Amino acid sequence: MALLARKGTDTAAPATATALGAAGHLAHCQGDYAQATSLLEQALAMERALGHRSGEADMLFHLGDVASNQGDYSLARSLLEQALAIYQDLQDRHGEAESLGRLGYVAREQGDFATARSLQEAALAIHRDLGERMNEAWNLGSLGYVYHGQEDPEQAQSAFSEALAIYRAFGNRPGEAWSLASLGYIACQQGDYASALPLLEEALAIHRGVGDAAGEAWNLDLLGRALRGQQDYRAARSALEEALAIYRRIGNRNKEAGIVRRLEELA
Repeated sequence: MALLARKGTDTAAPATATALGAAGHLAHCQGDYAQATSLLEQALAMERALGHRSGEADMLFHLGDVASNQGDYSLARSLLEQALAIYQDLQDRHGEAESLGRLGYVAREQGDFATARSLQEAALAIHRDLGERMNEAWNLGSLGYVYHGQEDPEQAQSAFSEALAIYRAFGNRPGEAWSLASLGYIACQQGDYASALPLLEEALAIHRGVGDAAGEAWNLDLLGRALRGQQDYRAARSALEEALAIYRRIGNRNKEAGIVRRLEELA
């Protein structure tokens, strides 16, 4: 995360809080959400005790990001809104854009596509103005799903393709994987399973290579749907069962419930 990387240069932040925040971010990236939450909450308490508002906002942001990946969107929204208010008060445009983008993601996951589009287009404009290409790519990818939710597959595909080009230009493998999987998802939704499968398989290999548990699970879920579309029910079940095991391990109950439903449909 750019926020955490930026925080490491702030000499006003105590070394212990910085270390706790970094460890929490690492645990988050590894899919250990319980450990990430514990570490980030400790860092948040220290930042608040010191009256370090920038550090407080950063920890609130990362805790909101963890909550969103666990499917606890109500908690995520609360944490991210607190972070946003502090960033805006501090006139921190980068933090403001990051928070707007994640709030847009939360709105999208809750099915509020109009709000999601407004938040993420606002975030995208700030990131572009600041020249932050990785953040630009992330928001483009998230907007792709908003466009899809608004039944505009062509605009969705364009957003995903633009994000993929940025990630590849900068050698960002996790971002590349998410973009490939997103393009596979659009192909799958259009019934083009032959095009979807190689995109999803390429993305899955990258997710596994970088140790992105949440990405791997989501990718396996998409792969299961594509395989089901090709009537390869045994392979579809295997992919979905593997996704279910990962979601249970990382504690994402919302995603777990969706996988269970899809497995029941295969029974």
